[in-house]
Amino acid sequence: MKRLQLNKDYFRYSLPKDLGCDILGGILMGLGIYTFAVGGDFVPGGVSGLALIIYRFLGFPIGVSTLLINIPIVLISFRIMGNGFLFRSAKSMVITSFLIDTVFPLFPVYQGEPLMAAVFTGLCNGLGLSLIYNRGSSTGGSDFLILSIHKKIPYISVGTMTMCIDGSIIVLGGLLFERVDAFLHGLIATVIATLVIDRMMLGAVSGKMLFVISSSGPEIAKEINSATGRGATMLEGIGTYTGRQRQVVLCVCSKREVPRMRRIIYAVDPRAIVTVSAYEEAFGEGFQKPGV
Repeated sequence: MKRLQLNKDYFRYSLPKDLGCDILGGILMGLGIYTFAVGGDFVPGGVSGLALIIYRFLGFPIGVSTLLINIPIVLISFRIMGNGFLFRSAKSMVITSFLIDTVFPLFPVYQGEPLMAAVFTGLCNGLGLSLIYNRGSSTGGSDFLILSIHKKIPYISVGTMTMCIDGSIIVLGGLLFERVDAFLHGLIATVIATLVIDRMMLGAVSGKMLFVISSSGPEIAKEINSATGRGATMLEGIGTYTGRQRQVVLCVCSKREVPRMRRIIYAVDPRAIVTVSAYEEAFGEGFQKPGV
């Protein structure tokens, strides 16, 4: 997650990108929460789900309720996330709440199949939150708690924490709406949003890592670099069965490059052993910048 520096460069270069992602993310979340979830009569989870419950029973605007519920949560998470994150998230919260309360009530809500409403709620919310998360921001509420926990325990995925925290709100919605379908549709929406968030935040930068065991390691590394521009790392290994020294070429690439890599490797050494594994993130030269 990006760490915000409130300087001239931020306001000149990053702020316009942040605003663009906030607006697009807010539109997607407005579609998910107001257009589909309200029409489907279920709670998708999160603070927006609590706000939707209030809207359902008291008629209070969803965006305003979201901002009011966020106040104590912001105070709890303030020290963990810092001033920069609070500034960026306050901007995202206001924009999203404004769009939900002023723009989407002008359009009709979805009145079709509730299951389809749940699917599109999850897709829209997942895409909207991913856009906002990837700019180092949040829409507040359970997002603050989720990202605070993720900062302390980074090996637990954001999507998994979203599922755990939002689950209790989905159960509450099912009980208050007095329909099993309300619980099931809320669960479906949250599961889909979870998968989309994990895919957008990790899948977009994930790829494959190749371990090539060969007696022609330098030639393979040279051909990979010449044909694809990818660098490689040479390791020394010993085969435990033969006791012979073997060279191991380690190369990281995108998923779509794997077939091409295999052709290059076996053109040099038809007897090479190639192992392909997946990675979720890579930092350093040629990949993500550390700290992003």
